[in-house]
Amino acid sequence: IVFNAKSVNSILDNFEFPLIMKVSEGRQGKGVFKVQNEVELKNKIIELKDVSPSFVIREFIPNDGDIRIFTVGYKAIGAMKRMPTRKGEFRSNISQGGIGEKFDLEKASEIKEIAERLSEITRTEIAGVDIIIHKETGQPYILEINPGPQFTGLEKYTGVNAALEIIKYFESLG
Repeated sequence: IVFNAKSVNSILDNFEFPLIMKVSEGRQGKGVFKVQNEVELKNKIIELKDVSPSFVIREFIPNDGDIRIFTVGYKAIGAMKRMPTRKGEFRSNISQGGIGEKFDLEKASEIKEIAERLSEITRTEIAGVDIIIHKETGQPYILEINPGPQFTGLEKYTGVNAALEIIKYFESLG
């Protein structure tokens, strides 16, 4: 996390370009940028300083989309793989024009376990956990956990009725 263009110097030794830069206030793929070099990174931070008090910097992970796992009560209820549709686009958010398809968590128990454990550790009862798989190594990486995820895409691509699962979960607590 950096707070201004000057603080970029303190993290550059930990990364190789291209990098992903995200504004701290970003949602639904908005405020996420792929930057190719130090000058571009610093200029983007200066440009967006009035929009965001801080910026998350992470390595760019070669991929063919990401996986959104929807958890309710710390249990995965469904997942979809999201993929960008435009050439050169790196974001796969459905709200940014990405498309989805059902992702079978039973065949990917490691991904399911990561999502459930992360939601439990962060005490996020309803979560959208985003995981990306490195295209060359197959290694999973946690991108983020969303405490207020949209679930229309999940329902469209998986048939899971997320609203019903949320209601059932909260009824079980009472």
